[in-house]
Amino acid sequence: MDVDLCDLKEYECGQRMDEMSVKCLLYVDDQVIFAPSACGLQVMVNKMNDSVKKKCMKVNVSNTKAMVFERSKSTTESDINIEAERVERMI
Repeated sequence: MDVDLCDLKEYECGQRMDEMSVKCLLYVDDQVIFAPSACGLQVMVNKMNDSVKKKCMKVNVSNTKAMVFERSKSTTESDINIEAERVERMI
């Protein structure tokens, strides 16, 4: 499923790499979405889901995973949801 890049283009989120902000990586049938926080990721997932719904498609939540990378030893506890279904979190 492709996200309409215009949907994410104006959203100031993603990971900074030098002077470039990477918001997502698109593959043939997969995508990776980057966000600096769980809250930011939820916003981007909502935008992606809205884009998919406009095309009369649905995200397969059982094939969707979330992964959090943090520098501190404690881990942020937050769920990412799509249409009220919790996305599985990878450790």
